[in-house]
Amino acid sequence: SGRIYMPMYTLEFGIVHQDCVVNELSREYPNVKIVCLGGIVLDPNLSDGHTAEEILAIESSNETEILDSIQFLKDHDQISEISIIEKTTGKTIVRLLASAVPVTGYCSEAVRKNRCYPLGLEIQKGGVERWLVGSYESNQLDSLLKQLSNMGEIKYKNVSKTKWSDLLH
Repeated sequence: SGRIYMPMYTLEFGIVHQDCVVNELSREYPNVKIVCLGGIVLDPNLSDGHTAEEILAIESSNETEILDSIQFLKDHDQISEISIIEKTTGKTIVRLLASAVPVTGYCSEAVRKNRCYPLGLEIQKGGVERWLVGSYESNQLDSLLKQLSNMGEIKYKNVSKTKWSDLLH
């Protein structure tokens, strides 16, 4: 039996995402780590005007910074609802509903439109939105990077080639 090997191309990137509420929060509180545990882009016509739902883990050794981060989101005009769904020392998990789309669009939608696969979770720290994505063809990564450059300042980008089966480990 023969072996088949088509490589997976990966792109690790960090972006200062213009007009993104969570990236704005990360710039305001650079020591806080924000992990997007799940996010859904919503159709506002079917969702009471909401454009996105996200579950965020807000982590810091400074509890005041966590509280301030939650208050930042509560006060933001693009966030219509926020609720705490889990809280432990150093970590609070919130569910939020947004009522506006970033002018530049969502990074998750750019990833999807360029036929790339999110690998791992989106992380915001130090004002930089960090992603790892995979693709079947390297030109999909080139296309994604071109679109991302119109969405904000790309702080770093690392392209590599690996095996799809590496995702199983």
